[in-house]
Amino acid sequence: MKRRDPLASLRLLKAASAPDETALQAEANKTRAAFLNLLEGTASTQDFDRVAMEINTCKIRALEIGNSEVLLEALTAAQLANTAIRNRYMKWSKFQVLDTEKPVVGAALEACEAIIAASTPLQMQQAYETMLRSLRLRMKGKK
Repeated sequence: MKRRDPLASLRLLKAASAPDETALQAEANKTRAAFLNLLEGTASTQDFDRVAMEINTCKIRALEIGNSEVLLEALTAAQLANTAIRNRYMKWSKFQVLDTEKPVVGAALEACEAIIAASTPLQMQQAYETMLRSLRLRMKGKK
């Protein structure tokens, strides 16, 4: 018989409450540093993945929130820019962000910070899991 976690309900309650501002700032700083590495041409694949996955996750969350076409357009534009950045990396084995892509991705990351701050950790976790499921389905379709 599987043992029940006596603290499971408390963990769920914590995840469904307001996010910790210190943790939010630390994560935002990591994402900003990854974006800066992309801009400087020194990014690793982990840097690119961090930026792209944050934008993708925030788009899922924005869809859940609804009521903001402008926000969705900004996140979609950043996804298209990230696709172009990834395609250049696949071709040249180096990340290069064009001048036209810098403000697009930068604005999306600012929007992400607002989305994350306005969401609970549970909501962001669920959006992240939805994003991963979508990514896996797309990867299966390409095989």
